[in-house]
Amino acid sequence: MNDELRMRELMEYHILDTPPEKELDEIAQIASIVCNTPMSMVTFIDSHRQWYKAKKGVSMNEVHRADSFCQHALNRPEELLIVEDPSTDDRFRNNRYVSGDPYIRFYAGAPLTSPSGNVLGTLCVMDSKHHDITEDQKEALKLLADKAMQYLNMRKTLIEQGHFIEHSAEKLKKLSDLAPGVMFQIEAKTDEKIKLVFVSQGVEKMHPDFTTETITDNPETFVSLIHEGDRIRIIKSIEHSLAHKSSWSEQFRLINPEDEYTWYSVNATIERKVNGATIYGSIHNISALKEYEALLNQVLHDVSHVMRRPITSMLGLVSVMETEVFDRIQVQQYMQHVKSVFTELDAFTRNLNMEYTEKMNKYEDMHRHYSADSR
Repeated sequence: MNDELRMRELMEYHILDTPPEKELDEIAQIASIVCNTPMSMVTFIDSHRQWYKAKKGVSMNEVHRADSFCQHALNRPEELLIVEDPSTDDRFRNNRYVSGDPYIRFYAGAPLTSPSGNVLGTLCVMDSKHHDITEDQKEALKLLADKAMQYLNMRKTLIEQGHFIEHSAEKLKKLSDLAPGVMFQIEAKTDEKIKLVFVSQGVEKMHPDFTTETITDNPETFVSLIHEGDRIRIIKSIEHSLAHKSSWSEQFRLINPEDEYTWYSVNATIERKVNGATIYGSIHNISALKEYEALLNQVLHDVSHVMRRPITSMLGLVSVMETEVFDRIQVQQYMQHVKSVFTELDAFTRNLNMEYTEKMNKYEDMHRHYSADSR
């Protein structure tokens, strides 16, 4: 037996010094009933002690490994250890628990053997008087030890899965915190208030008063800072989507400390459940996009309205010149009109170019700023 490997595997079960568990307590009690003994234990042996995970009729929680009976089962993964009279057995006659309380006079232990063949401990029964054990009782003790190991292996698997899920959740949180914008999860149960389960750290860039903790604990804070012109629409929109849709998309303004506002878009998927729904979504700053849209709209307005006047005037002059015959003086007069229209148009386009170049530079600066904030 390689005790170092055995100990390493024992540690992987995360069983030592844990609270009592009903399943193992019941196995110890059944073993005591089946073997008709007042004492029974589920034990584990580490480098210096034998520790009792479950026990019946025993007051102590552990003994030194050197004083334990069960240590002699470590090299016998397939065999029961039966000691019919410890007081006459050279291995145990000087044991403190044979010569003193509880004066052990009978011991039977079934090894708790891992799938790799290491004995982690035993399921054992003891008596302070001489005792016989039948073949059926031996077989029952083995079966109960197998049941104990099945439980321990299942327990180990659940712990490992829990660690994996916890590690995966931690990695996912780090990724979501690094992602641009804000990621969130909302639980909307039919009989409860909507609850914000998760929000990424990006929310802290939306407002200086926001932290992931305060927004998670009190999402009303977030709602209260939505522009009053958007707030009711947003609330009605999410209620409608929860009732009728599988997705939710909206745009809204959030008030900042300077009483200005920033535009955001929210996009979410709604996963329906028996008692409500779960919403997975993201929020992104779209102020730069809104500025760009406003700039394009202004360009369209200026082209369709402001520039139309000189062009209309020019078309009118051309129409007149097409239908009349002019002398030299009249031609010069019309050419002055044409020159005046073109001069006005040239001045306007120059001013327009300067104005929109300035606005475009402002938009690009804003876009860089929001892109940097999102990272």
